[in-house]
Amino acid sequence: GWYTFQHAGGEFEVCLRPGGVFFCPSFQVGSSRWCLQPDGQTIAVTWGKYGDYTFMVTDAVLREMAGCQVGNEANWRRM
Repeated sequence: GWYTFQHAGGEFEVCLRPGGVFFCPSFQVGSSRWCLQPDGQTIAVTWGKYGDYTFMVTDAVLREMAGCQVGNEANWRRM
C-alpha cells in the first residue's frame, strides 16, 4: 500500500509492494526491500544508498508507523 513518508526535511510517497518490494518514485534505488519482522509489529526497510530503517506500527487501523534509521534514533521517520 501507499504511505506518506515523513522526515524532518519534508515528505513524499512510498509504496510497500507485495513480495517485499519497497518503491519510491521520487528516490528510486534498484533493489529496495521491506519485510515484517517476527514480532508482527515492526517493519524493516532496506533502501540502498538511503539506508536501513525500522518502523513500529503505532496504529494498525489508520496504518501509521514511526521509526528511524537503524543505529540513529535521532534520524526519525513516519509513515
